[in-house]
Amino acid sequence: MFVQFGLADDKPVPADYDGDGRTDIAVYRPSDSTWYIRPSTTNGFYALRFGLPDDKLVPADYDGDGKADIAVFRDGDWFITRSSDNGFTAFHWGQAGDKPVPGNYDGDSKADYAVYRDGIWWVFRSSTNNYTSTQFGLPDDIPIPFVSNQ
Repeated sequence: MFVQFGLADDKPVPADYDGDGRTDIAVYRPSDSTWYIRPSTTNGFYALRFGLPDDKLVPADYDGDGKADIAVFRDGDWFITRSSDNGFTAFHWGQAGDKPVPGNYDGDSKADYAVYRDGIWWVFRSSTNNYTSTQFGLPDDIPIPFVSNQ
């Protein structure tokens, strides 16, 4: 299937934003800090301004409702719009230069705040409100977490 959606300078941010178990086509446009999302359940799209042009984009299901939340990481701070109630969460975990690697590391159906720094994975677990660290990789590695809605 061929779908044209977005502009040349947009950044892809695919995730399951509508909670149907399928990844939705989505882009972030740095020029106007807008997320454009095309849910798999409709033929339309919606847009939401959120973040700054240099933010790291980290959509994931942080509130555990089965839908990806629009989220950004900025120098150790996480900013999230919750899909469950359209509320806002700000959380500090990490520091400037960290590579954000959110994922459901503890199996509780919520994405955990996590960063990769110098070969160490720092994970703040949502189930225990505590952190773990694991050395795995080399300082220059590029971590690629798998984020699942299931």
